Amino acid sequence: MYQKIIEKQSAVGLKDDIRPQRLWKLIVAGNLENAKLIFEKVLRKNSEISLQSGEFFDSSTSSNSSQDQMNTSIEKPLNKFGWTALHAACFYGQIAIVQYLVEQLNADVNNTNQNGWNSLIFAIFGGHLDVIDYLLYETPIRLDLLDKQNMDALTISKEIDDQEVVDLIQEKLERSCDSYHNLSYESLLKSLEEY
Repeated sequence: MYQKIIEKQSAVGLKDDIRPQRLWKLIVAGNLENAKLIFEKVLRKNSEISLQSGEFFDSSTSSNSSQDQMNTSIEKPLNKFGWTALHAACFYGQIAIVQYLVEQLNADVNNTNQNGWNSLIFAIFGGHLDVIDYLLYETPIRLDLLDKQNMDALTISKEIDDQEVVDLIQEKLERSCDSYHNLSYESLLKSLEEY
């Protein structure tokens, strides 16, 4: 079920404008240096690239700071299915581009497309353990987000029968619960001591 949706969405680019397609191709190829040039050019020239009915890198919605402008820009979809640059990089397993988008451009790892898929779900569908591991342990990824079919990342991993990913997500959930319980216990002890 999901495989057909992914195949359809990843194969479709926008024919009206070559620039989003070029960025898409650079991401698929893992060409970080040239992808950086496009993002820097967008920031420098405050350019507008039209996408069918919307705007890609729309400068009119940006705030005063160039970093805020870039953050807004990188969240714009590259195709009609709502895939952002980060979604594409996660799906195609381009870890260097994922890290650049998250660490240098502050891309939102929890941003979803029209199906409700965030960057983790794209990495799961792409089958890229290095990207999945990075998202789980180096970013503020939310594991509770539900897609349009009310499935979270763990449920999707089980659905596509990827036990390695299921194990990674369950380990992250267990660590998160342990940290929360330790923090709660420590907070309780501190409150008692203060009382």
